[in-house]
Amino acid sequence: MKQKVVIEVSMNHQKSRSKAMKIAVGATGVESAALKGEGKNQLEVVGDGIDAVVLTTLLRKNVGFAELVWLMVDSLDLNLIQQN
Repeated sequence: MKQKVVIEVSMNHQKSRSKAMKIAVGATGVESAALKGEGKNQLEVVGDGIDAVVLTTLLRKNVGFAELVWLMVDSLDLNLIQQN
């Protein structure tokens, strides 16, 4: 079951960005991770069997504020934050 997860993380410096990337690629089932968005504050993770809640919690504990923004399982798109 292929998944794509986007997590918005409060990352102000390069050190926090690299720390977030280390945590993301160390999670079970992750195939790739990339920084996206304006200011590189969104972490896009692709993999098989990723637990998005556990990953978000790890980022929140070790990096700073983290919020699960978007989750796509196979071809089912779940937009978690509705923009007005």
